[in-house]
Amino acid sequence: MRAQVRLHLEQPDAAMRDCIALTPVVDIATATTCIAQARAALGDLTHAYALVTAILRSPSPDAVSASWSAGVAAEFAARLGDNAAADRWFDVANRLDPGSHFTRISYADWLLWQGNHRRALQIASTGT
Repeated sequence: MRAQVRLHLEQPDAAMRDCIALTPVVDIATATTCIAQARAALGDLTHAYALVTAILRSPSPDAVSASWSAGVAAEFAARLGDNAAADRWFDVANRLDPGSHFTRISYADWLLWQGNHRRALQIASTGT
């Protein structure tokens, strides 16, 4: 949580230290996704995206963690201009954790930005 706050406060170096400190106490997917976010904030978006997508190809401890990682991958893909990949990752995130309000709203927001209003309303309303 502290790393996420520091990322929003534009303190990526401090966030990276927090993410690294997590590695012995959380699963590898959570630590890696946190590190990828800090790396992106430090200006290395391409490698951060590669890191988070690599962790998504490995077995994940649970659907909620994998959903968070997929949502981060979607955001990175969008920032890199790969809209097709962003849409795929948002869909993966939503399918992994359809009960997550944040995941649903993030995906619906993405769909609205893409002009897909009908699908956005469907996702926001039902999660599927």
